[in-house]
Formats: sequence, structure tokens, C-alpha cells
Amino acid sequence: MNTKKRLIEFILHGKPDKFKSVLKEEISNRATDFIYNLMLNERKELLTKMKSIESCESKQPINVQENTKFYPESSYQLRDGNVGILDHNERENISKLYENLNTNNKERLLKVLTESQQSFSRIIKLANLENKKDLK
Repeated sequence: MNTKKRLIEFILHGKPDKFKSVLKEEISNRATDFIYNLMLNERKELLTKMKSIESCESKQPINVQENTKFYPESSYQLRDGNVGILDHNERENISKLYENLNTNNKERLLKVLTESQQSFSRIIKLANLENKKDLK
């Protein structure tokens, strides 16, 4: 169930507290996505400018994809029909976990992240555990 449907359900069932909390979370996630995408676009523009300057000096192209960092979405439509929602900390933890994996495991992580509610929760737990290990 997407966020809009969830909000309507909360209104229809008279749950204003849940409505407020989900709405605040959605607004926060959209703001975070917007800021991140702005920063990503600015970085891409800088890399493009640097690439044009360096191309004058040397003919080796810069791969823009290598310098961009994976940052998961705030919500995922899971294949089992549920919606998985990530808060800011979970998104950062999954991003860190993703960056530490090899290419095959990165693809598998993305597949498992959108598979079911159970697999979605397992990825979140794993990412949070890995982050705790890194903090120690």
C-alpha cells in the first residue's frame, strides 16, 4: 500500500496520530531525497566540468558513475504487495553496507531489498548491525 492510500486509510479509520506521523515521515523523506538529488546533480555538473577541462590536458575520460554513491529510496513497493519504508538512519546504513559489497552482492542486495517484507526487514537488520560494528 503506497503512502497516499495509507494516509486515506488513517483518515477513514479515525487515526489522526498515525496520519500525522506518516505524513511527517513522508515529508521528511521527500525533503531528504530532494536535497540529496540536488547535491548529486551539483556533483555531476562539477565532474562534467572537470572532465571537459581534463580532456583538454589528456584524452582519458572520467567515469562519472564511479564517483556517485548509492542512496536507497525512502520507500519501496515490495513484490509481495507491501510497502517498505526506510527512515534516514536506515537509508544511510544500507548505503554504507551497499558500498562495502562486491558487484554481485550489490545486485543481490537490491533484489532482496524489494522481495518481501521479511527480506526487507532482514536487510535493515543486517545494515544496522554492520553500522554498529563500524562504530566500535
